[in-house]
Amino acid sequence: MSVILASARIKEGNLAEHSKNVTSWKDSILSFEIDEKYKGNFVPVISHCHNVPYITSSYWIKQVGPEYIVVMQGAQDTSGRVFPPTDFTAVIVSTI
Repeated sequence: MSVILASARIKEGNLAEHSKNVTSWKDSILSFEIDEKYKGNFVPVISHCHNVPYITSSYWIKQVGPEYIVVMQGAQDTSGRVFPPTDFTAVIVSTI
């Protein structure tokens, strides 16, 4: 059975609502604390979260560490423009 290990919302580039074990959001890195048994045994899920009439950017997970994920944002019209994420939600789900 999967368990939600951590969750967070990034709003306008800042850490907004989040679970107690999310420790920081800095330089596109979302850090969290989880039990040892879950390190390496989770899947991060991110979702665009911005109240606009149309979406012009995409988000992706660039790197996964034992207690962090690196999230990036890019323009949909070209993959060459990459910048720090501004509005998304993240959920860390266990695989065990």
